[in-house]
Amino acid sequence: MIKSQRRIAKRYRKLVFDSLADKDGAPQIGDLTITNFTFNENQKKGQFRITFNIDRQFCCSDTSSCQSDYMDFDFTYASNTLAAVGHFMSWDMDN
Repeated sequence: MIKSQRRIAKRYRKLVFDSLADKDGAPQIGDLTITNFTFNENQKKGQFRITFNIDRQFCCSDTSSCQSDYMDFDFTYASNTLAAVGHFMSWDMDN
């Protein structure tokens, strides 16, 4: 079970990283936590939120930053398979 959890976390980190418009500071996605989990047993559907941090280390200026964010998912569960769909919204202001 641990191996599959690591694989899912790795794929999720890649999904969020690929969604970032600003990749300055070599962003690292970490501290993944599932919250707000709901499941309708009759419809075999539900929702959950994954919260995470985006850590950055800027080598030229020797500074770092950390931003907390989240991604909401809708899912269905059938045949022992959970199929989830989520969208990441980058909240960065781009002037």
